[in-house]
Amino acid sequence: MVSDDLGTQIWLGERYLELWPEERSADRLCRELFGTDIDSCSSRIDGGELLRRIRHQRTADFRHGELVVIDGWLLARSEARVFALAAVGTAR
Repeated sequence: MVSDDLGTQIWLGERYLELWPEERSADRLCRELFGTDIDSCSSRIDGGELLRRIRHQRTADFRHGELVVIDGWLLARSEARVFALAAVGTAR
């Protein structure tokens, strides 16, 4: 991860959503990240499995050039989407 600071992660997530506003929903972000909606994601997939999937996707993103630049930060798109999901979750 780019930063262990939750505030920084949420800020990056908010910036990601400003750049890609069409992804501004928890369901959309979960479908992009995990192939399922937010309810299925949170109730059917345990935390360890989610973390494994995120790490795998982040590595694949770097390998395939699926990168985004946000205010000078270079992120795997999946990493930015996780931050965006955190931002959407805190905005509720």
